[in-house]
Amino acid sequence: MERSLTLKGHRLMLLYKKEEIDKAIKRLAKEIYKTYCSYLTEKNFLLKIIVILEGGRWFDAALAMELGKLFPVGAIAHDSISVSSYKDNTSPKEVQILKDTKNPIGGQHVLIVDDIVDTAGTLAKLLKILKARNPASLRTCVLIDKTPRREKEIPLDFVGFRLPKPLFLIGFGLDWAEAGRELEDIYYIEGL
Repeated sequence: MERSLTLKGHRLMLLYKKEEIDKAIKRLAKEIYKTYCSYLTEKNFLLKIIVILEGGRWFDAALAMELGKLFPVGAIAHDSISVSSYKDNTSPKEVQILKDTKNPIGGQHVLIVDDIVDTAGTLAKLLKILKARNPASLRTCVLIDKTPRREKEIPLDFVGFRLPKPLFLIGFGLDWAEAGRELEDIYYIEGL
């Protein structure tokens, strides 16, 4: 029996159960490995995963565990970048970099990991910034590709779920004004 959840007077409606999320992440890990396995013969190969914080950390942690089952130990390095594009509501504002990556990415294979792509403004800006740093390759991996409000066309190389509905999501790292990230399933907020 599913429990009834509410937040700020709105009902949370189940969209993706944890088991579905886990299955999508396992599939993504296999797709990523298949794409990069030919590079493993390169001298000093390193797949640099840059997670977009805060929401992406839940997805990145689960994805890293699955990638760790496929790649040799030491073939993956993790970094993060923190950006802000939402201001306590559901509409994106100007993108601001709050914390940049710690290490250079020039000449490395880079995979940007994020929980959701909505308007694509944040990811488009990051792709432009990171391309200017001359990585050997630059790809994207997102758990959810939400298309109804798309403003920028960007390459999405690895996608867990495609959502063609304008739903506001919460759970598994997704939040509403910092609330709800800790939910293991993903819900949409009724009425938003």
